[in-house]
Amino acid sequence: MTTGRRPPGSGPDQGGGAVRPPAAALLAVLLLLIVQLAAISGLRGAADPEGYPLNTSKPLRVNTFEDDGVIGLRAALGYSTLHEDRFSYLFGVGGPVLHVARPVMAALDRLGLITRFEDPSLYLLYPRELTRAYKAFAVYQLLAFTMWLPLAGWLLLSRHVSRPAGVWGAWLLALTPFLTGFETRLKPDSAALLMGVLSLHFALNHFRDGGRRNLLAAWGLLGLSASIKLTCVPFAGVLLWLGFVRARREGAPMLPWLAQAAGACAAAFLVANPLPLFGLGNIARWLGGYMQVMHAPQAQATGGQAAAQGGYYGQILRHLFTLDVFFGPALKWAYPAALIGAGLLWVRARFAVSAWAALWAACLLQMGYMAVAAGRTFAEITYYYYTSSALGLLLLACGLGWVQARIGERLGERGPARRAMTAVLAVAVLAPLANADLAALRYATSPANRQLCHAWIESNVPGGASVGVPLGDTGQPVSQFLRVDPFRWAVVAVGARLELLAERRPEYLVLVSDKLGEPAPEVPGYRLAAWFDEGGSLPRDQIGLFQDEVYRVYRCEGRPLPPVGRASAELALGDLARRDPEQGFQVLQYQATRFYPITLDLFAKSGGTLLPYPTAALAGSLRHASSPAAFVHHVGPLALTLWGVKYVYARQDGEFRENALGPYGLKRLDAPGIGGVENEPAAFLYPGYGGQAFFVPYTPWTAQAALRGLIRLRPLPNAGRLLENPGGGPVELRLEIESDGPADVVLTGGPARRSFLAGPGATVLRVPYEGGEHVDYELNPAKAGGTVRLLKAEARPMPLAGAPLVKRASVGAMAAFAELEPGPQGRVLFALPWHHRWAAEVDGRAARPEPGPAGVVAVPVPAGARQAALRFVD
Repeated sequence: MTTGRRPPGSGPDQGGGAVRPPAAALLAVLLLLIVQLAAISGLRGAADPEGYPLNTSKPLRVNTFEDDGVIGLRAALGYSTLHEDRFSYLFGVGGPVLHVARPVMAALDRLGLITRFEDPSLYLLYPRELTRAYKAFAVYQLLAFTMWLPLAGWLLLSRHVSRPAGVWGAWLLALTPFLTGFETRLKPDSAALLMGVLSLHFALNHFRDGGRRNLLAAWGLLGLSASIKLTCVPFAGVLLWLGFVRARREGAPMLPWLAQAAGACAAAFLVANPLPLFGLGNIARWLGGYMQVMHAPQAQATGGQAAAQGGYYGQILRHLFTLDVFFGPALKWAYPAALIGAGLLWVRARFAVSAWAALWAACLLQMGYMAVAAGRTFAEITYYYYTSSALGLLLLACGLGWVQARIGERLGERGPARRAMTAVLAVAVLAPLANADLAALRYATSPANRQLCHAWIESNVPGGASVGVPLGDTGQPVSQFLRVDPFRWAVVAVGARLELLAERRPEYLVLVSDKLGEPAPEVPGYRLAAWFDEGGSLPRDQIGLFQDEVYRVYRCEGRPLPPVGRASAELALGDLARRDPEQGFQVLQYQATRFYPITLDLFAKSGGTLLPYPTAALAGSLRHASSPAAFVHHVGPLALTLWGVKYVYARQDGEFRENALGPYGLKRLDAPGIGGVENEPAAFLYPGYGGQAFFVPYTPWTAQAALRGLIRLRPLPNAGRLLENPGGGPVELRLEIESDGPADVVLTGGPARRSFLAGPGATVLRVPYEGGEHVDYELNPAKAGGTVRLLKAEARPMPLAGAPLVKRASVGAMAAFAELEPGPQGRVLFALPWHHRWAAEVDGRAARPEPGPAGVVAVPVPAGARQAALRFVD
């Protein structure tokens, strides 16, 4: 214990140590919880027309926020597997946070609070379910980690500085606007920081009181923090310093405590997340590449800015004086003041070891570490300052606690006056911070600028108009920020620096900038029609921490030029779908759009436009993901029929002309705006289209199975006959296959030889085939020396019936309905993907839906005139 007016933190246990958190600290935690829950409840994005679900590269109608949030949610939902990339080892992106999240999210799925699809592409159909999953994951992180951060700050400061400093620390951490605007993006930084702060607490305990438990707890928590994310790794320098000084003071040998510390840290790191052991080579290669990228010159993007702002160190210095995203506009000077003040007090204390000195050292070490690890991006991206800024808030709390103590000394026994002065100090410090936090919350729960911009375009830009976006011809015309519907407007790429604007002169131009509060740039030949800068009062950051980029829409003052090329063709495809009187159907595109230039994809007509459809649900039922369907002939004609494909929009290359154009009977459409010359897109009508619902009468399976002996399994031969099918016609097959790698499954006997692909491990293929008088099969390993075994084979005729047996039908993502004329027992097949959230009824009575051929959903119906219905149960 210390007495007198020594600098705060200079004694080993100044101010005593509170055992239980006071009501003021608990109130700060409660306020943080309420604010963060409000921010999470307003989490926006699923209705936004941009984004990339689950870290794919395709622009879709969902926004998935930060990359780390995408990776975290993907792992929490169980979509990550080993040997994909360094993220699949959860190294540096959450580690144990994500391991614990998996059973939590699985339990929420079982309770029906979220939906976890086997195929993540199904979130395209159900963006609300993706938003629910994001919110659930954010609440999990909040309840498990973030809400305890103020208490960790209170514990550290109340035990090692003073009780007032602990309360100040809790309130400053609870009110930082960074958490409100950014933590809902699901990065694991707060969890790592929580463990780091607790590590410092136990290290100071060990410095003061000794004890093996404190030593192991300090280093174990540091290892756990590093296993989550590496941001608190430099705290090891502080822990070593404290341990070294204590050992010198006690005359104890260095090696024993160092060995215990290293063992505890390494054990915690690996026990919390052992996956990196399986990918050390991949992680090492990634780290090498990462450092090269982070330290590479940024001349193209930011070199000019760096020169204007005094270079790399000038930008860092600018950040230190403008961290209002953490401290609020009124307190942004507090960070450098706290750093300078702590350094001066340490000098004044003659470099004595104290809690304040440990915080100061941790802050500087962390900043230096990030400057090395993040390289030049450390000067650009504000969230890299999160950990050091949080420590700065704790340093500021130490100073405020010292001021409060001095007020108490001056006022002595005058309790009311002392309380009044403390209240004035609290209002002066916390009110501006709370105002900044409230501004962040207000913006986080209101429409984003991009939403407002796209809503304005939808209301004010006539359909068919050309809209320019600042992207080059080689890039996608749809980006995370510039998402304009290419099937309703002609999206014209005008170059990243508008170098093609004069040549192409679209009617409208959309620009986006992260420079809030700056005047709109002049664009020759265009006038500003609308701008959206709703976040102008928020703390600034170069990358838009609050998703607050400025959107501007310009209109051409002269006569715009008509769009040409694929911009015109995509708009013409949308017009073709809109002119079709049918409310809903699917379109298959093959290498014909600029945003899906090399893939095979489904679109669905919806709301007067075409929306991406879960292609993987169709393709995954026919081919393993190791070699997904890439050509039209990879998806047989029957599969196209079952999925309700009415039009095919394809690039007319040799592969398409030889294997799909004639064999599928596709009929070329003379659609205005779609040129259709060789190797360019053309639109085709698929003659096998029969609607969105079909009836299949019941027929028994013809089954074959492997023989299971006492010693070994005798699989079916790798070639043979599956079915005698007199008269020919469609058949349905169910094949259970085991293989040690990809295996080709070939069906013959029908009009064409059809190939499917089984994956490594166990595969169940439910596929349709255009059968002949008989159906034969053949299995071949895709790799030399591989093995493949057929365990069970079932086949049966599948005569499809549409109208008039299907009297009427309505099919949508949330519900489907089909009314049948009197007929035999059978199944209704809906052109919808199978998943576990379907509930079915037949004539108002519950029925059990089941997976159908090619991944569609089937509802069994008894004989007679029936009404079958499907609905999505969330």
